[in-house]
Amino acid sequence: MTGHRRPRLPVGFLTEMDLPAGAPDGPPLHVPPVDVVDDGGAWRLVFEIPGASSEHLAIEVDGRVVTVRGERTRTDAGSGTFLRVERGAGLFARSLELPEDPEPEGARATLSDGLLVLEIPKRRAKSRSIPIQRTPKGGRTAKDS
Repeated sequence: MTGHRRPRLPVGFLTEMDLPAGAPDGPPLHVPPVDVVDDGGAWRLVFEIPGASSEHLAIEVDGRVVTVRGERTRTDAGSGTFLRVERGAGLFARSLELPEDPEPEGARATLSDGLLVLEIPKRRAKSRSIPIQRTPKGGRTAKDS
């Protein structure tokens, strides 16, 4: 391939987090694919979850760990009988550790055409102006009086 080079990322970038394997007697959890974009001020995570509805999704940000859990439902066969079933249905989960602290209060999520787009702003250091007290003539401060 030409023209596309992967950027060098810090060690531990977007670390996959361990997830439970599902119920001991049930199927394992599906892990949806995700694209992650860093636009400088925020991360955009795009999860591919066709067949999921917003009512069956949960998104959690705990420190630097982002977790998306949900369930995809199977298409109803209606009055017919399935001859082949290849599209996955059931529980899914995906957790990623971001390389820096996010600002979860400003996060937004949209679901459209089977794509869950999660935008999480990066936490910015808060600046603070520090007032300078004037020293009266003679070099004494108000405390010295």
